[in-house]
Amino acid sequence: MSKSYDWSYPVMSLLHKLQKADVQIISVNDGNEYEDVVGDSNLAIRKNAADMITAVDESWVRVKSKDAFATLYIVLGNDASEILADYSYTSGTKLEGILERVSSAFYEQWEDIPCPTIG
Repeated sequence: MSKSYDWSYPVMSLLHKLQKADVQIISVNDGNEYEDVVGDSNLAIRKNAADMITAVDESWVRVKSKDAFATLYIVLGNDASEILADYSYTSGTKLEGILERVSSAFYEQWEDIPCPTIG
């Protein structure tokens, strides 16, 4: 029997790091269309985004910091530290540095931690 992984842990961790760096989670694309992420708190927004992200194998997450936008490409199925497969941003913005710091911290945190399993 193959293991089922609970991707919500590393996804929530990544989203939390972004929010702590004052990055807003705007929307998630599941391969069909972007859906706005809503909630009355950072935790609710994070949970709603994580639910959308973990419902599919690949998703694109639009984020914003001040007036700069970026898109994160999240792929579930590899090691937990590798879910953030890529990201794009406008070069020269403060968001560029934020994404580099957040992604490095995320990779380091999850590098030696296996993704939790379900059941």
